[in-house]
Parts: sequence; C-alpha cells; structure tokens
Amino acid sequence: MFRLDGKNALITGASGGIGGEIAKALHGAGACVALSGTRVEPLQALADELGSRAHVI
Repeated sequence: MFRLDGKNALITGASGGIGGEIAKALHGAGACVALSGTRVEPLQALADELGSRAHVI
C-alpha cells in the first residue's frame, strides 16, 4: 500500500458515507485531512474519530 505521510488532502462531501470513507482511507495512509461538507455534526464526529491530522473546515 502507498503512504501519504507529509501530504495534505481536502475531502469534500466528508459528511456523507463515501466521502467519510475516503477521508478514513487517506488518513490511515498518513495524510493530514481537511474535512468539508454540508453537515457540521457528522464532520466533527469524523474528525474526533480520526484524531490528530483531521480538521473540519
């Protein structure tokens, strides 16, 4: 598998199912993820679940 350490990723639609899963995959590969979407509560829950390197914008 590839590594994304030191890379940044902007995930739009992260408050939904597919966007959230993409964010988890990229974060798991080492990227710092910026989460964007239309619903703040699911975005914050995802950021809390991922921990460091996850930010709601």
